[in-house]
Amino acid sequence: MKFRDRLNQLEKLLSLSPIKPEPNVEVESSNNLLKTLELQIARSLHQFDLNNPDFDPLPDDRDLRCCLAIRCAQVLKCFIEDLQEQEKIEKESPLMNEDPDIPVKPESQLYIQEEKLVQKGIEIIVAWGITPCLLPSIGIPLHLRTTFSNIKGGKEVWNAPRVTKGSVKQLTICINSLINLLSHPEIQRVLLSRHLPDLFASLIQLLYAPRKKSNNTENQNSSISSEQNENKINIEFWKESIDTLSTQANSALVVESLMILVKQRNENSERVANIPEWFANAVGEILEVKVI
Repeated sequence: MKFRDRLNQLEKLLSLSPIKPEPNVEVESSNNLLKTLELQIARSLHQFDLNNPDFDPLPDDRDLRCCLAIRCAQVLKCFIEDLQEQEKIEKESPLMNEDPDIPVKPESQLYIQEEKLVQKGIEIIVAWGITPCLLPSIGIPLHLRTTFSNIKGGKEVWNAPRVTKGSVKQLTICINSLINLLSHPEIQRVLLSRHLPDLFASLIQLLYAPRKKSNNTENQNSSISSEQNENKINIEFWKESIDTLSTQANSALVVESLMILVKQRNENSERVANIPEWFANAVGEILEVKVI
């Protein structure tokens, strides 16, 4: 099955050894952990790109952790498309068992280990793909969360540097991939229960954050026209996605997730006061519609 080939790609991509600090080692070990992690990621990405040359090249100016997240998002996008194709085939030509009382397990049904693998990919996308692209005071900082996956270490390991150049493109790749995964019931359950604030924060920033106007006057024709069309499609998709999240998720969970985003506290439990006005207003609009 093609979708399982994608899962194999994801498994190889994420074949990172658990990185744990040695006992009784001083704080400087965090830097060593980060170097070890980056070396593993570099090897993984290099091997993946050799075996899968059809994927777009990764940006040269990006932290390796961000690059891994981008690749995970691209693989999961292909995975859900292939899985939907398999489900369509099964719906059109359902499998029959000799004994009608014994249900036939569809090939498209994911095993528990496969679901866990997808969940691990989602965690990487959120931590290293989405969070570095969010503006200050937007979203939930990683240091206020429980450690993801099986990669241990301090903030040097988990806190990838903030992305400025190309942040919209990286955030678009990552959030679009996660939104597409909502079509699968089990994956949807994981996303809505664990990452609803991340989804809302990303979509609101992409839709409402002030954009800097480009001063580049070159290639004003086809390239800009193509970019504008792509942006228009994405904007409609993001608006629909906010509506989808607001309706598919439990109402109490939606309200809780949005309130978390505008009533953040730092590691000292102090209120974060500098939430951007445009973000707070967007959250208020969504809450107003939800309450009504």
